[in-house]
Amino acid sequence: MNSRTYKLALIGYGAANILFAGYAIHTLRINPCDILIVDPYHDGGALMRRWSHVVSNTTYGQFTTALTDLGIPLPAESRQLDPAKPTPLKVLVHQLLEAVSLPGARRVFARAHTIKWAADPAQWEISTPAGNFKAHFISFAPGAEPKCLQTAVPQIPLEHALAADTLRTYFTGATERPAAGTHVTVFGTAHSGILIVDALVRLGATVTLVYNTPVPFYYADEGAYDGVKQETAMIARAIQADGLAGHVDLIPYSESLKLHDSLNASRWTVCACGFETANMPVVVADAGELKCDKGIPYNPATGQIAPRLYGWGIAFPSCTTVDGRTYADVSIPSFAGHILRQADELRAALLYSS
Repeated sequence: MNSRTYKLALIGYGAANILFAGYAIHTLRINPCDILIVDPYHDGGALMRRWSHVVSNTTYGQFTTALTDLGIPLPAESRQLDPAKPTPLKVLVHQLLEAVSLPGARRVFARAHTIKWAADPAQWEISTPAGNFKAHFISFAPGAEPKCLQTAVPQIPLEHALAADTLRTYFTGATERPAAGTHVTVFGTAHSGILIVDALVRLGATVTLVYNTPVPFYYADEGAYDGVKQETAMIARAIQADGLAGHVDLIPYSESLKLHDSLNASRWTVCACGFETANMPVVVADAGELKCDKGIPYNPATGQIAPRLYGWGIAFPSCTTVDGRTYADVSIPSFAGHILRQADELRAALLYSS
């Protein structure tokens, strides 16, 4: 095991932990040389590798406000972008990587296998294929994978369905022309599902869109928390009005006969119905292994998993309950807000390692 004990270890280096790193060095004044980063790529995470082509569901102004709130300097080109407009995720990730430079940080190109608390001395031991390391404090953001339903029908992966050029390959043959009349069942009526339905119809497909909520769509301009907005809201209203000129059938998940018939008629399915935690190492604290059938338990109000182990991002989001419904807050601004609300606790825990 590496004999050095780092002040801060970042497990996973996507958007949430880049934000945390920026907060640590610019606001808490942690020296980058005291930081360990464990990630297989160090490229900005899944937002860069899988979702770079997706346009953010928040405005560029909300992104820059998140950086400013955490004390992170804005990137040089920030003045060139319209603060009122959404921005492609690849632009945001590039700007995060530019704004949060960590010269001197120890980078380990691997995934963590085990994170284990050692009471004496009080520190975390991190096991990876590239070696074993120690840290006083861990910021944990391993990411998540799109959910896949068991449908017995071939599925188009979510990242492919959201990329127009890649989606087209599922519908073109030797002639490179979209095959009209192909039927697709899409699960999920939030932002991603709506955009996918619109793209499928443009390719000539017919679609059954399945929702598992009291109503098919929730709209931000009608006061819905986390409701669809801007272009996505326009498409949703067109689906409700006439099924995008009769190409889309909207059904609830509970109507099993209609769902059965749709799947029988489908060449493809797309699951746009949320994410589940992924790349999760074994975490062992004082009480033993931290694990349940839904992943690693944590406090969504604080992000705390165990002493000096905090989780962020899509794997460990904050939550908001409105009118009896609980929403996971998954966006760069919400990740920043989640970190900032724990400012006193984080400062005390990180200063302990000084």
